[in-house]
Amino acid sequence: MASADVEYTCYVGNLEPDTEEKDLDNAFSQFGDVIDSKVVCERDDDYDQYYYGSDSDYEYEYEELPVRKVYGFVSFIDEKSMKDAIKGMNGKKLGLKTINVQESHLSRKSRGGGGCVGSKRV
Repeated sequence: MASADVEYTCYVGNLEPDTEEKDLDNAFSQFGDVIDSKVVCERDDDYDQYYYGSDSDYEYEYEELPVRKVYGFVSFIDEKSMKDAIKGMNGKKLGLKTINVQESHLSRKSRGGGGCVGSKRV
């Protein structure tokens, strides 16, 4: 018997940089009740450094860094919905890009923060 705390999460790769959680909700809700969605936006931290003073004293303009990788997670309440979503969405287009959908091996707690819009590294 499954615990009430269990979530069935799929990884969604190759997302467009402007993808939002609501886009994932809309695309994946046809397979079952989406209980959570998350978009993670990795930026290229080695790009566009602004130096002040010595070479070791620099500041990143994080919002202006180019996006390197965008992916997401969609969690369902039951395993069947997750498996149907993987089967139904893997290799399909979301926006202009063909997405990669597979079962996530990360727990919900380990996903951490993220997002493209308004995110700042501290």
